[in-house]
Amino acid sequence: MYLRRFGYLDTPLNPEAQRDSRFWRKKNLTYRIYNYTPDMGKTATQTAIRSAFKYWSNVTPLSFKEINYGLADIRISFHKRDGCPSPFDGPGHVLAHAEAPPSGIVHFDEDEFWTEGKYYGSNLRIVAAHEIGHALGLGHSQYSSALMAAHYTGYQANFKLHIDDIRGIQAIYGKRISSTTTTDDIYAVTYSTTVAPFPRGDMLDPCSAKLDAIMLGEKVWRFTNYRLDYQYPKPLKRIPANIDAALYYEKNKKIFFFKV
Repeated sequence: MYLRRFGYLDTPLNPEAQRDSRFWRKKNLTYRIYNYTPDMGKTATQTAIRSAFKYWSNVTPLSFKEINYGLADIRISFHKRDGCPSPFDGPGHVLAHAEAPPSGIVHFDEDEFWTEGKYYGSNLRIVAAHEIGHALGLGHSQYSSALMAAHYTGYQANFKLHIDDIRGIQAIYGKRISSTTTTDDIYAVTYSTTVAPFPRGDMLDPCSAKLDAIMLGEKVWRFTNYRLDYQYPKPLKRIPANIDAALYYEKNKKIFFFKV
C-alpha cells in the first residue's frame, strides 16, 4: 500500500493481495534493511525501523529479528524516483509503499527528507510502522487518528497505536501473552488484557466511510457492494437498545450487532 502525506489517499500496490487478506503463518519473522537513508545514517535508520516493528510486537505474539544477509521475510529499502518497479513521484505526495504477505516488500521514497524526533520532514519510525502494518496483512483504517489511516499527519512526540490498529492486528495474530512486564511492555500488556472502547471523538464519518449496514430507530438498512439492498429497510426484532454498530457479513448473509 502507498502512504501519502496529509489529505492524499493510498492505493494498493497489489489489490489482489489486499483483497485476499493474506497473513504470515508463523510468529517469528525476519527483516533485512538493504540500504539506509543518508538523511539519518545507518544507526538512526536501524533504530527507527526497529522501533517501528516494536509497535506490533508489543501487542501480538509476533517477534522480529533483523538479519544482514540471506532472504528475509520483510525486505526494506530506500529508492529514488526511478529505482523501483513502482516508481515514486519525487518529494511530497507518496512517501512509501508495501505489499501484503507473503511478499514482505517495504519501500521508502529516498526523495523525501527522513527524520526522527523532528516536526519537519517525514518521520521514518511512524511511516515505517504504517508500512509494516501492511506487510503484516493490515489494510487501511477509517479512523483518521489511527496509524493505519490512509494518510500521514506528521510527527507525534508520544505516538501510540490507536485502538483500531490494535484490534486489527490482534484479529489476525492474537494478543501478546507475557509472564513478565517491563516498562516497554506496560502499554502492550494493558491492551492484551483490557480493550478500551473507541474514542467517541474519532468515530467514522457516515458521509464518507464505506458502510455495510445502517441502523435508525427500529429499522436496519443493508448494503451490498455499497448499494442499498432493495429488500431493506427491515424492522429490528429482539435487539437490545443503544446498539453501537451493525455489520453485514457477505459470506454468511448475516447482520451482526455490536455494543461497546
